[in-house]
Amino acid sequence: MTTSPEAPPPSRLERLNATPPRRLAVTLFIFPLTLIPYQLLNHALPPRFDLLTPLDAALPFWPWTVTVYMSLYALYLAAAVALSPREYLRVLGAMLTLNCLCYVGFIALTAHYPRPGEEAWGASWWAFAFRWMFSMDPPGNTCPSLHVSTATLLGLALHKKREGRADRWLWRPWGALIALSTLTVKQHFVADVASGALLGWGVFEWFERRWGGGGGGR
Repeated sequence: MTTSPEAPPPSRLERLNATPPRRLAVTLFIFPLTLIPYQLLNHALPPRFDLLTPLDAALPFWPWTVTVYMSLYALYLAAAVALSPREYLRVLGAMLTLNCLCYVGFIALTAHYPRPGEEAWGASWWAFAFRWMFSMDPPGNTCPSLHVSTATLLGLALHKKREGRADRWLWRPWGALIALSTLTVKQHFVADVASGALLGWGVFEWFERRWGGGGGGR
């Protein structure tokens, strides 16, 4: 009779993130810090490339999809609650890696999206959301899309975690809808979405293969 190998004892970081409230606190502490380099780059880098294609121009502007766009932040919180300490730390490391890789892309391929003017959204129910979004996030930092890459990675991570549960099939479509919403709120070019999705998938796979074996339970 063979016995399965015991899971390694929890690390200090895993003990720090042992409960959902602690993981929520870590999430709410770390990710505002990532906005500092994001904002510095967004304000400092002038556009050098035009990534607009006929497909970008043909895609509709649907102001109501800003609700889908902003639901990414609910995915952050869902991951903090649903993942085990070890899984959470792996996903946290993957997301911080995504941030760094996207910053490199913003510097190397600086482009600004030509956003719709206030006349296109100012009279809609969602005007408050666009005013907040456009004031907080200038039109740079487009390629690859950090929003898309993060939604892709979180959708994959939560899908994997929920194996055998009824809600498993919710997470990847949710991430995909968030990615598509970046086009219909006119935040990102098609090239940004394609590159962001590929980057999110690649970083997720790399972290899973490098650190995903065994010992993922609570």
